[in-house]
Amino acid sequence: MPAFLALLSGYVMSMFYRSFLAIVAGDLGRDLRFGASELSGLSSVWLLVFALSQIPLGPAFDRFGARRVVAACTSFTVIGAVAFALSQSYAVSFIAMAAIGAGCAANLMGATVHLALRFPPHRFAWMLAVTISAGSLGQLLGATPLALASATFGWRATMLATALLSLLSGLAVLMLVKDKPRRPGVAVARPTVLAGALRIARLPALHWMLPVIFMSYAVVISERSLWIGPYLAQVHGFDPVSIGNVALVMSLLMAFGALAFGPAERLMQGPKMPAFCANIIVGLAFVTLGAWRSSGPFGSIILLGIIGFFGMSYGSLMAHARLFIPDSLIGVGATFINFVFMSGSGIVQFLSGVFVAHAEAAGADAPHRYAALHIGLGIVLLAATAIYARAPRDALGEANLVPAQ
Repeated sequence: MPAFLALLSGYVMSMFYRSFLAIVAGDLGRDLRFGASELSGLSSVWLLVFALSQIPLGPAFDRFGARRVVAACTSFTVIGAVAFALSQSYAVSFIAMAAIGAGCAANLMGATVHLALRFPPHRFAWMLAVTISAGSLGQLLGATPLALASATFGWRATMLATALLSLLSGLAVLMLVKDKPRRPGVAVARPTVLAGALRIARLPALHWMLPVIFMSYAVVISERSLWIGPYLAQVHGFDPVSIGNVALVMSLLMAFGALAFGPAERLMQGPKMPAFCANIIVGLAFVTLGAWRSSGPFGSIILLGIIGFFGMSYGSLMAHARLFIPDSLIGVGATFINFVFMSGSGIVQFLSGVFVAHAEAAGADAPHRYAALHIGLGIVLLAATAIYARAPRDALGEANLVPAQ
């Protein structure tokens, strides 16, 4: 348990860094003159570097274990957070966010590999849901507490404090996590990074899953970590603390929603149906958020809460994919699926930023800009979920065959 808690602390900080920009967007705009394009660039580079880092991390976990990999990556997080706090330009902020993304890349996967090697598939799904729910504490810290701390101490001092918390997390992993030692004289043949990823990507069952894996987390985290602040400020006139309060509510519902997927999987006899139904609901909520512009701030908050509660299908989708990944490729397999989740998030955030910037330059007012954005996100997610409907529920027959190298 102490080892798991140490790994969890790193994931909490990862979730904080994934979501803090929406709350300090006003400060960055005032102090560094960052607009929608710059903010989306910072958020997307975090996610894209995070995603690309999954490629070498898979074999690294299989070879070295979680302890050394997570601790080494955390050093990048600390350096990046300090650089971001001291930044005076977009270039430095961009590089700092890339470093933080690389540093955070190992946190959830370290915990995932740790759990996958210690629990059977049905308990793995539940433990992963608990991990994701508990990790959402980072999003809570990146909501009202961050807004209050930034208002009291300034955003730079607050970011320096988060760098210290990340340092303590890395030290805890070094001291408490114990990887299973290899038996002496036993050599394990492992595929190369590319060969392992290609074997996972060629699994027939995953072909129906990858579109929804790419989009499901992307639309939710784009809203929570990037657009919730500008949307509420520009469309409904919310101040930073009020935005923080709404983000806090959304984050709490994301945490409770992640936990709810565990019982839902038992009731629906597997991870597929909870993930499928949840993504239908999230897609419809996005479309409604864009189309129902007369709802006012209360209606928007309700819809954001629905998106948060039903939007954390990450654990169920990961557990569904896990059914088709052999233990010999668990490190590569888990990080490959996470790569798809995070690359989707980075690409969606980048493209959404480009869209909002172009819409603003074309003269579209804020209500119309964000209406089109939300409707677009909802429609694409619904299309991806329709493809996911054809994915097999269980690892049976040809769906369970691992292609040869």
